Amino acid sequence: MLAVDDEPVARQQLVFQIAALGHAVSAAACAAEAQEILTREGSSAFDCLITDCWMPGQTGLDLLLWLKEHDPMLASIVVSQAGDEEVVTQTLRGGASDFLKKPISSDELYSALQRTFESTRRRRRNAANGSAVRQAGLVQRHINNLWMAHDHPCPVTICYHPRHDAGGDSVAIFSLDPSRILVVVADVSGHDLKSAFVSAYFQGMLRAMIQERIPIQSVLENFNRFLIGEWNLPASSVGDPLQEITSLAVCAASIDLNGGTVRLLNSGFPLANLVDWCGHSLSCGEGGGSPLGWIDPNPSVETSVAVTMCDRLVIWTDGVEDLANQLHISKWSLAFGILLANESRSPVPWLNGAPDDVLLVLVQLQKECPDSCPFPILADNYPKNRIEEIDELQGRWRRSLAFAFPDLKPQRLQEILLCTREGVLNGLLHGCAEASDHCRVEMIVDRSQNQLEVAVTDPGPGHNFDHRNQASVESLDGHRGLLMIHYLSQRVERNESGSAIRMFFELERNPKG
Repeated sequence: MLAVDDEPVARQQLVFQIAALGHAVSAAACAAEAQEILTREGSSAFDCLITDCWMPGQTGLDLLLWLKEHDPMLASIVVSQAGDEEVVTQTLRGGASDFLKKPISSDELYSALQRTFESTRRRRRNAANGSAVRQAGLVQRHINNLWMAHDHPCPVTICYHPRHDAGGDSVAIFSLDPSRILVVVADVSGHDLKSAFVSAYFQGMLRAMIQERIPIQSVLENFNRFLIGEWNLPASSVGDPLQEITSLAVCAASIDLNGGTVRLLNSGFPLANLVDWCGHSLSCGEGGGSPLGWIDPNPSVETSVAVTMCDRLVIWTDGVEDLANQLHISKWSLAFGILLANESRSPVPWLNGAPDDVLLVLVQLQKECPDSCPFPILADNYPKNRIEEIDELQGRWRRSLAFAFPDLKPQRLQEILLCTREGVLNGLLHGCAEASDHCRVEMIVDRSQNQLEVAVTDPGPGHNFDHRNQASVESLDGHRGLLMIHYLSQRVERNESGSAIRMFFELERNPKG
């Protein structure tokens, strides 16, 4: 350690006390000499700096400010005759770990040194871990870029925003042959160096086994056995009863373009979704099973779905759902915002507040389909009893639309909300006869047409109301909402029975500047 004091007697006394406690100590007569020693020998050679506060020329506080700039990992103690609170406050603001008042007793010095040594070790350990985590994060992003650099039969968009320098989310893409592609999206629990290591280990094991033509189901089974049998050792074997269990949530999509099918294996992952060329979405499956590392054996939930030209497969981690819940908006509205942010490559403030890593993967199943195909903003199913919560539902629609289209004019936003409300009320009141019946609401944006579609569908018998028929207009009971929809929407379409209605709105925007 390094002791600094301008008074020879006080300096020698301090050196003697420190040496008597069994510590090697160097001495400096002023702040400038201390800086020269720390620079020459390297501050990492010391575990503690102890300095007098008031010295001619540069004070001990000046030395602390210099140390804070050159090596904030080295903890320090300030010694002074003064015991007023102002000195203590300045000392702590300067970065000191402790403060001692002269004369110093051996017991006080021993306790202060122990605290300071531990503070230095902790700071250096955290700095080393932080550097390793940042390097791991760079490796993860490099791996994702490598996957994107390959020429795959299907265009793939990866939007990754880790909450920390490194996370457990990852994507792997394999072209099995000219018409088949395998996409594996994974999420390791935790956000530390251990999570990044498990993620990298999984990617390496995955690549090796897929190259050996081992089925993805067998790959997941093997990694599950590794987590349970080797990584997540019983607490008694490692002596730590509070050891956290590491788990891996996985969604693997095997896409057969010639066969027109997607086979999904899901272990504890949010459900994947298909979006057709019109922008309508379909959730794939009914449950995601348990993450790998929880149980042995751990069977993945398997789902096979038929796909057609211009369908898109959308997979996201639970970080997307967590952020959508935090913002009180639709998951689809958030997904749309994430894709726009990825296109513009500009930072967005709402991603900084994400409670977890955000990863979204979009697979376009045909290369020739345009990038601007319609995309969902909202896709909800409401049971009949949600009619009592119509104001809350409208608030959700408002937030989702305002998030997706921040420049949308207030008048147009209000028109969309009123028409959606009336459509949903009509569906819940007249289209849902049983408690188990649901009214489906979809909002779909067509960027090529600068247009929003709101579709409301119910299982009821429908209606034959014609807003152009004067006789119908004269008997408005039960049809005022439908009449308003026809006059506020730019265009309205309905199926033959009237149980499905589609409303179209131009997305006028506020002028810039």
